[in-house]
Amino acid sequence: MAYDEAFHFLYPENIRRLEEYGRVSYFSPIRDQHLPFIPDLLYLPGGYPELHLPELSANQSLLQQVNAFAASNGPIIAECGGMMYLGRDIQDVTGKAWPMAGVLDIATSMFHKKMTLGYRTVRLGDLVLKGHEFHYSQPLGEYARSAAEVFNVQGIRVETPVFYHPHLLASYAHFYWGENRDLLQRLLS
Repeated sequence: MAYDEAFHFLYPENIRRLEEYGRVSYFSPIRDQHLPFIPDLLYLPGGYPELHLPELSANQSLLQQVNAFAASNGPIIAECGGMMYLGRDIQDVTGKAWPMAGVLDIATSMFHKKMTLGYRTVRLGDLVLKGHEFHYSQPLGEYARSAAEVFNVQGIRVETPVFYHPHLLASYAHFYWGENRDLLQRLLS
């Protein structure tokens, strides 16, 4: 699990759920040049990567390792800042683009900040996840639309990027899966 100044915005119950499946090990995308080992699951929680773009972008060895893990179908959950980290690049408040892992075909930007906030229900076929969105960045241009349906607390559909396939779930949503074993069981099976 990524955990440092850039990635620390998460539900503690999610960690407890992970611990039921095995040992949770931590690494810093800012400081660590490599993952400590090849994990069973890579969890990239939300946080504030936009405040650490030079360090994250300069850590090319870790970005390449994360990309290779994804390319080998290693299971990944990435929430908000974690999704941004998996994208092509993140634009800072001046518009400068900082290269990231390139796993997802999306770029995000802090250039025209706009707060997005609210509870979300994400439907991925028969998998239903709850959580919330809280971010100031925005997706740039077009990105692949997923089969996910995302609803706010009033049940109104909202547009937000959700990337999903059998080995990856990435979204602006901070998922609460502490009481829902379905997500982890699917990604780890």
